[in-house]
Amino acid sequence: DEIVLKGRVISMDRGSKFKVVPDDNKDMVIDCTLSGKIRQNYIRILVGDSVDVSMSTYDPTKGRITWRYK
Repeated sequence: DEIVLKGRVISMDRGSKFKVVPDDNKDMVIDCTLSGKIRQNYIRILVGDSVDVSMSTYDPTKGRITWRYK
């Protein structure tokens, strides 16, 4: 099972590590990586972008960026 949240990228680390703050919970920070389709299609994610984050129910502190909004 997955949880999908909308959020905003607040920082980028080296490589493909991102920190995302969900829109509904400003106190929570999720460590994210890029999904395979985003890497495969060379979609750039920048600080301030709105994204969808897919998280596991077992570890809500880590997730995967699956969609970037314009």
